[in-house]
Amino acid sequence: MTCEKCWSDAYMRSRWTGHSQAEEYKNLLNNRKDSPCTPEQQAGDYWDNEKQCDKREPYKGDKPGERGDKP
Repeated sequence: MTCEKCWSDAYMRSRWTGHSQAEEYKNLLNNRKDSPCTPEQQAGDYWDNEKQCDKREPYKGDKPGERGDKP
């Protein structure tokens, strides 16, 4: 799954360096592998404060349709 913080940072770096966003994203992930972003940072706007998880990932306690997925 894409880290939203790194993807956003990669966009800004790509504007400064002229490299593609994908190249900068790959570089950021490599540079941050020893100190990765928190799950909340990785999820960005997809973070569910109530369940403390990424809304894009299935939550074990969810029933079909609770996270907008099709039943």
